[in-house]
Amino acid sequence: MNATQAQLWGESFSPRELEVLKLVSNGLSNREIAEELYLSIETVKWYNKQMFMKLGVKNRTQAANKAAELNLLSPEQDTPSQEKITLSGNLPAQLTSYVGREKEIGEIKDLLKKNRLVVLTGAGGSGKTRLALKVGEKLLDEYSDGIWLVELANIREPSLVLQAIASALNITERTEKPLEKVLKRYLNQRHLLLVIDNLEHLLECAPMIGDLLAAAPRLSVLGTSRERLNIYGEQEYPVAPLNLPGSLSDETSADLLNYESIALFIKRAQAVHPTLSLGDADLADLARICVRLDGLPLAIELCAPMVKVFPLQVITERIESSLDAIPSGPRDLPARQRTLRSTIQWSFDLLEENEKRLFIRMAVFNGSGTLQAVEAICGDGISGNIGNILSALVNKNLVLARERQDGNIHFSLLETIRQYGHEKLLASGDADRLAGRHAEYFMQLANQAAVELRGPNQIIWTNHIISMHDNLRAALEWEIKTDATYASLQFACDLFEFWLRHGVFIEGRRWLEKVVAMPSAQRYAELYADAIANISWIFWLQGSKEAKPLAKQALMLARTQTNKKITAKALANLGMILLIFERDLAKAQAHIEESRDICMEIGYAWGYARALMDLGVVLANQNQTEAARTTYYQSLDSYKKLGDINFQCVVKRLIGNLEIRQNNLNEGVKAHRESLVLAQLVKTNLQIANNIWYLARVTKDQGDHASAVQMYLASKKIFENMGAWWGGDEPELEEVLKTARAVLGEAEFQSAWETGQTMSIEEAIELALGNTSGS
Repeated sequence: MNATQAQLWGESFSPRELEVLKLVSNGLSNREIAEELYLSIETVKWYNKQMFMKLGVKNRTQAANKAAELNLLSPEQDTPSQEKITLSGNLPAQLTSYVGREKEIGEIKDLLKKNRLVVLTGAGGSGKTRLALKVGEKLLDEYSDGIWLVELANIREPSLVLQAIASALNITERTEKPLEKVLKRYLNQRHLLLVIDNLEHLLECAPMIGDLLAAAPRLSVLGTSRERLNIYGEQEYPVAPLNLPGSLSDETSADLLNYESIALFIKRAQAVHPTLSLGDADLADLARICVRLDGLPLAIELCAPMVKVFPLQVITERIESSLDAIPSGPRDLPARQRTLRSTIQWSFDLLEENEKRLFIRMAVFNGSGTLQAVEAICGDGISGNIGNILSALVNKNLVLARERQDGNIHFSLLETIRQYGHEKLLASGDADRLAGRHAEYFMQLANQAAVELRGPNQIIWTNHIISMHDNLRAALEWEIKTDATYASLQFACDLFEFWLRHGVFIEGRRWLEKVVAMPSAQRYAELYADAIANISWIFWLQGSKEAKPLAKQALMLARTQTNKKITAKALANLGMILLIFERDLAKAQAHIEESRDICMEIGYAWGYARALMDLGVVLANQNQTEAARTTYYQSLDSYKKLGDINFQCVVKRLIGNLEIRQNNLNEGVKAHRESLVLAQLVKTNLQIANNIWYLARVTKDQGDHASAVQMYLASKKIFENMGAWWGGDEPELEEVLKTARAVLGEAEFQSAWETGQTMSIEEAIELALGNTSGS
């Protein structure tokens, strides 16, 4: 049979059928195939029947023989499933070419085939991160659920490592379950690689990584650290410096060009000096530089741009003279780390005084800062334009500049260089003053964000706060560390607006609990009451009954202080808690109506809109449909005037629920679709999932069981990916699947089921907006 005929045969089979046929041909039993492909045995049996029919055979042996005869399982016909060809991940695109390390890349790839935990170890600056990212790029086709980078350089507490992993995987906290359990459940059925960078300062988190690996059989981890993790199953891979010439006198110019360290230097030097030409003497000087730098990639990266200023011979002389004059680091540090420290010192010595001062002060940032932040925190006492000085530091590869998701250029230091700069900052005696300025700046930023996140600029401010999150954490930690109780309470209450809207519930609650536990917290009664109210709100959203006593405490404190704004918040919280957990509709309504009246009295527009929304929920639960509808639209109008898109989305969803319960399908579907569009705009996956779920109900009721199955399963996957799937919805889903299977028949049902399981968020939104009709 020719290749064209074989291809035509192959195209008559679905990707999943070819997968099953291949495993049948390999002799696997139905149970083994089910386990391999995460299918039920019944589903495998169904696929067998489909294949037997298409092949015109009656049993597995005949199927295997026919597949071989038709050449169906050749590499050309072995079509991967959509799940496998859909690559995902977050590996950053590298702006510079990668030089050398081919042998190491191959060895690490081989190790990952045999070990699910491989840790690259070596000195700071030895190139562990770039090597790990390059290995990840090479393995993109090997992991059906993607390769995900988790950066820990800016994380200071081991307790935040799981949050960093969840953030990298786009999992939003919205559950009372521990984040570790949410991650284990998420990773359990996925085939992916986590590239976890900079583990050395968080070795206490190593057992957490081991636990995730134990819970997820198809998860692999490629880590970088200056020392091994010392946990079971770890395979260490030492990362040596780039190769160097052994004896310069025995090497020809052609030989020197083959060494990776020299090749890297030339690449980086030509990036800043495109017309650079190298004679034999130049290559000899360049080789001496690389040997002096011990072949450390970071040291070479820092040194190479100097060719813009100095001839290679001068660079060689400066290194050989100045390094000997500079004391090395402590003797218990690895030799290469002492050399790197000396290299950074040499680069530092080349700076002008204003550049030195700004470079040292930049170490105060935890992560990156915008030009505005650098000017405000670090600029006092430095003459000259801060932007120009930053540009000079960027050109000398001591400061990185890159655009973040808020659209601003952010400036940062490589972590190894930041640590060096921080030592200089401590030695300068200016560290505490700079930390105070840093905390003050980001406290003001949080205060402004608390207002902006409720208004028309919320999308811009959301991206800005996400980009600055590491600095906000560091600033809040500084206020707590220095016993600045009032500032800590205010800071945490301002950040609550961000935590609330974007699902950072566990971390937000931890910070709030930390500030209310400060010894003098209760002296600042109003802020203390506000923080308690915020904690109760998070507990309520997590479905925890711990919410009620905290809401009552907040209400009592607010009434004592006669703070009407906090009183209104506490009343609304308590009203919703009574409704959800105790079904006490009368008390719930009384509390929320009082909240509404207080907000109206003091002119608190946002609180008034929220009270109306909550009151609408109570009225809907009392079957007062017209009153609920009127109240919802009053709330929606209020949120529109405020420009709060996020809560317009929530109210529209509630309106949609109300209309559908009243069999007003056109109005209900319209409201849900409008809510879904807004949810997509503000990237609120919780509301996306909720809207798709309700639209799936309509689709099912209209008899389109295939689309309904797809939408239900897609919605469930979004909930699960956020850690927000509620078991109470499981019975509804099971009934939907049972009915669909009976109506559609096994073949069509399995097709719909598989499509729903693999559907992206964008595809699910398109289906919900385009294929669900209220007419």
